[in-house]
Amino acid sequence: MVAIATALLYLLTCWTTSLSLVLTGWMATLCFAVFTWFVLQWLKPSVSEGIMVIMDMMVVLLVVSLVFVFVVWRNFLPMFPAVLAMIAASLTAVVYWNRHVVEVVLALLILLFFNTLGHDVWISMVGH
Repeated sequence: MVAIATALLYLLTCWTTSLSLVLTGWMATLCFAVFTWFVLQWLKPSVSEGIMVIMDMMVVLLVVSLVFVFVVWRNFLPMFPAVLAMIAASLTAVVYWNRHVVEVVLALLILLFFNTLGHDVWISMVGH
């Protein structure tokens, strides 16, 4: 169930890729942070079960984005929103289980960094 919802949410966030990769990155970050929080609230898993749920989400994101890379986009540039979604899901899970102000601030700073400066780094890495 979580895998199907992850794939559908990623497909919904990817429609803005043709408009702006930055916008898609922000949408993927926000959507997957909220989605991860709600999934963890709904399932109420232990930490080890939650890690498996997050890994499941990451595998689905990776598979769907790689299908897009090799079938639709023909380059790795638009794969960055999937990377941002994976980072957002991971950081949201850390915040969910620890709920310390320091971790919330660090998670927000990391997401802000990746959504602002990360695009330039990603573009220089994939050579586009």
